[in-house]
Amino acid sequence: MAAPSTVESDLPGLFRHADRAAIERQGRYLTVSRLGLIAAVAASVGSALSLDVTPALDLGGAISGLAFLAGGGLTLYLFRQRPDRAWYESRAVAESIKTLAWQFCMRGGSLDRDTPGDERVFAREVAALAGTMRHAGLIVTGPDANVTDTMRAVRALPLADRQAIYRAQRIDDQRRYYTHKGDENRRRARRWFLCAVAFHAIGVVLAWLKATNVVDADLLGIASTAAAGALAWVQTRDSQNLAEAYRVAAQELELIADLTPPDDPAAWSLYVGDGERAISREHTLWLARRS
Repeated sequence: MAAPSTVESDLPGLFRHADRAAIERQGRYLTVSRLGLIAAVAASVGSALSLDVTPALDLGGAISGLAFLAGGGLTLYLFRQRPDRAWYESRAVAESIKTLAWQFCMRGGSLDRDTPGDERVFAREVAALAGTMRHAGLIVTGPDANVTDTMRAVRALPLADRQAIYRAQRIDDQRRYYTHKGDENRRRARRWFLCAVAFHAIGVVLAWLKATNVVDADLLGIASTAAAGALAWVQTRDSQNLAEAYRVAAQELELIADLTPPDDPAAWSLYVGDGERAISREHTLWLARRS
């Protein structure tokens, strides 16, 4: 059987389930968090308005009340449903399965025995991952945890071919990914910090205008809430910490890529184990920090 174009095109079904669940739950968590911050700003806008729609109804108060109601509902949803925890655990399962799959394909790390027993060990460990992540809500059915035909085909290749695949599709690919994501998160953090600084500067101007009686409207709350919201969004995305973790992971993979892959099967197994630990370390630390 010919080797596939990419190893990750045919990983076990549980990986696909966990990956889709992580993407969906991350999107849900970030959307709700974003709406909550918008509601906080809207409440501060309403507090600055003083416009009587009727003798018994002030528009600013109505806007603030609705914004607080929406923000409270969103906060309660996050507290009760915890989509963030489901996101973390789903991503942990997906990345752990990927690490196990690469070790199996390369006959390295903890799956370096050249016997059918490795298939049983792989399926058992994959099923156990789903069981330990109870908030992810992943259910293993049928062949979802089993080794795929693609994985068997790669495992059966000569060592030199496996080394080439591992270097191109795993080490180099992940090094490019971490470098790109590190730069992306660094830019995102800088952008939102600059927004926070800008809102603080606006607050200074508004405070001066109010202090000198140039304006009567209380706009300071809007500026301060917007500045706090920008900083809160940086923390929600964890951009600063992610940028640093990605940078370190990319550097580790750069060092591994510079090494000549050993021809001895035992040494090759250690090489693969080192590569997978470097890749999984970033996510393990991310999960621990988030949890």
